[in-house]
Amino acid sequence: MKHGATGVGLPTKCPPSGFSRDARVLALLERIAVAVEGQRDELRGVVALATLAQDARNAEDTASLAPGSTPAQRAPTCELLTAADLCSLLKLDARTLRVLRHEGRVPEPIKLGRSLRWRRAEIEAWIAEQGGDADARAEERP
Repeated sequence: MKHGATGVGLPTKCPPSGFSRDARVLALLERIAVAVEGQRDELRGVVALATLAQDARNAEDTASLAPGSTPAQRAPTCELLTAADLCSLLKLDARTLRVLRHEGRVPEPIKLGRSLRWRRAEIEAWIAEQGGDADARAEERP
């Protein structure tokens, strides 16, 4: 067997003799972690570019809408709101938003990994519906 070759997929370059097998495995794992982090950064860049391209396409589509269209129709469909953005828009605290979400009283968010995002257009349409319901309740009162 060649020096450094172990037959278990470890690199042929191993740490100087005197290092244990555990040290070689740790060195390999560190190199893998660095490579994975680099791939993650590249993927974030690709996602950012794809989002920009989608925004540009939506801007072109938005420009073709009629002048009297609603803001929800003119807004880019891919604009996403964080929980903090939604709390700010609705003038709620995070705990109230969480309760409303679990009760199903706000539109369902999109899950991106562990993050939650809401489409601005859906939220604006939902807000308009809520206003319509309030108007109907006000008319029913004597």
